[in-house]
Amino acid sequence: MGNGSRDLPTYVALPDPVGLPWTGKAAWTNGFLPALQSSRVDLVSAMSDVSPRGTARGRLRAGLVVAQVAVSLLLLVGSGLVSRSLEAAPGRAGVAWGTPDAIKRDVVNARRTADIVIVALHAGFEYTAEPNSIQRDLAHAAIDAGAALVLGAHPHVMQGLEFYKGALIAYSLGNFIFDLDDADLAQYGLPSVLTLILRVRLEGGAVSGIEIYPAIINRTDFRPEPVSGVAARPVYDRLYRLTDALNRPAR
Repeated sequence: MGNGSRDLPTYVALPDPVGLPWTGKAAWTNGFLPALQSSRVDLVSAMSDVSPRGTARGRLRAGLVVAQVAVSLLLLVGSGLVSRSLEAAPGRAGVAWGTPDAIKRDVVNARRTADIVIVALHAGFEYTAEPNSIQRDLAHAAIDAGAALVLGAHPHVMQGLEFYKGALIAYSLGNFIFDLDDADLAQYGLPSVLTLILRVRLEGGAVSGIEIYPAIINRTDFRPEPVSGVAARPVYDRLYRLTDALNRPAR
């Protein structure tokens, strides 16, 4: 990619379909959870892993303590207004509300006991190609405080990757296993079915490489199916275009 953005690594496709089972209402107990567990996907339980704000719990991974900090900021679609009705409060369950100051505090606290801090950021407008200024401010605050990686969600379509101060921000990887509704299928070009698996290599507390595994969600059973060759071009084209735009040098 040109315009000063960092080159993405060589892309490879998974050799076989993922084949995660989808069993309707019983998906979690009969198929989805066992499939994730058998694939060695790390699951975080809200019952066992939630700690008081600012005391992120680290997990030992390959000899490193990895802390996961999750925050959310809900925007009323189309209005630009921020809704804090789901914010956690004393005696009331809810989301860990994301502000730049709160994220910096949580990341700094996590860094005291962790070798690597990864921030999960739930923010943004649905079906938008570019992250808005709030998403970028929150993600940059996390990196500025010492996080190595920010993984975003909520827009329901892929957004670009930003390489910021040697760290990686994935603002949105799109849908994955998702029952597409009329709003998803009404999007021109069906960006809501384009998705990917992002594999990030972390060394010395920093991102040292990434791999992209493109996939397209089957509109019949809602499962992501790995693609390669011509079939993968829509995923790559969107990712290149949006990533390039995020990493152009300021004029």
